[in-house]
Amino acid sequence: MPPGRLPDLSVSRHFDYIPPKPPAKCRIAICKLCGGHNMAQSLDRERKHLQNKCPKYKEWDAAHSERLQTKITQHTAQPISGPRKEKLELFAFAMFKTGRPFTAFEDEAWIKFFAEFGYKPPSPSKLSDTLLNQAYKKIEAAVTLQLSASHTLNLVTNESTNISGCRIINTSAITNNSDCYYILNIEPEPGKLGAEELAMQAIKTAKGITNRDLSKVALWTTDTCAVMRSMWKKFEQTLALKHVFIAPCNSYSLQLVIKDLLKRPTIKMVFKDAL
Repeated sequence: MPPGRLPDLSVSRHFDYIPPKPPAKCRIAICKLCGGHNMAQSLDRERKHLQNKCPKYKEWDAAHSERLQTKITQHTAQPISGPRKEKLELFAFAMFKTGRPFTAFEDEAWIKFFAEFGYKPPSPSKLSDTLLNQAYKKIEAAVTLQLSASHTLNLVTNESTNISGCRIINTSAITNNSDCYYILNIEPEPGKLGAEELAMQAIKTAKGITNRDLSKVALWTTDTCAVMRSMWKKFEQTLALKHVFIAPCNSYSLQLVIKDLLKRPTIKMVFKDAL
């Protein structure tokens, strides 16, 4: 699979790539759905093939979308007692998904706008009391369904600092369909962010994601700091994780290299002019 942005994976997942035969330089992309092939110079050709030429892609897309929507509806639908409650739940779901502040629609202009439709948004206290919890449970159920349906999972664990300056542990999961979900962040106890604590917390989180089936974890990505390297050894000592492939991510070192390069006078001047 060629490298690219995450949205590109929805295209490249449908192709197998064959190395070029000299003197050709471009790989051959072969469609898994219909067997069609072309030169893989960029994903544009693969994308156009799926959209305009592949006779089986539309069938696959329709079946996949219908199956996914059916599963999500079955696992997330909740009984609604009336139109007002349905609107409140839809409003809370939209607020939660988009990360809007509770006071986003308290401005007079928004109040007048909603009044035109005969609707009054719920108050911040109403949102924070029960509505957002309901919205969270719906999204959690849908994500849990996708994680459980994935045959394998790739996990990403790193440590960072939140807006309060406290160290936190972040965990994300990637399904075998290349869907990526940010699972959670946890603030450990002060002074307890060593390899032992990181490994214990990471394994605990992985068990929660996989319903205690760690055999689903195929790959684990972390950065390459000393603490993370020590955590790898803890994983190797855990029988249930001996099959897991550890993928070091050296992005932070690359950031430091770029930072140092930008200090060089000639590069600094070009970068400044570009801004």
